[in-house]
Amino acid sequence: MAKTFSCQDDYDPGSLPVEEAAERIMSEITPVAETETLPLREALGRVLVQPVRSTINVPGHTNSAMDGYALRLEDLAAAGRDGAVELKVVGRALAGGPYAGAVGAGECVRIMTGAVVPDSCDTVVIQEHTEACDNAVRILKSDGHRAGQNIR
Repeated sequence: MAKTFSCQDDYDPGSLPVEEAAERIMSEITPVAETETLPLREALGRVLVQPVRSTINVPGHTNSAMDGYALRLEDLAAAGRDGAVELKVVGRALAGGPYAGAVGAGECVRIMTGAVVPDSCDTVVIQEHTEACDNAVRILKSDGHRAGQNIR
């Protein structure tokens, strides 16, 4: 009786040995022998010889790495017995639509990934650690957060 091969076997008679597969791949590759410098817009479809690096920070502002709430870390110190803190939501910050107002003590801004973090905020708490209610939000885990978290 002939052996039946399965996906759980280590051997597949139809597969190429690694060395032969690498040789076939290398035989199809033509190394780049010449280089030229082009304006970026003319380089579409070309192969880079070296990395292209921006001379400026992009984006040019701090933004949120997550959907959640931008707030002042010091406001989390007011946690109640259950470890939660309730903050007033004073606005929204969207990518391309920053919040223009001020964020004061006991306040926060609903923020989306990529949105500009308001100047007075130093922390973004992810939405999974919150409970929204009317014009407020409860930060369920008020401990363990740090300044600069979820901000890039």
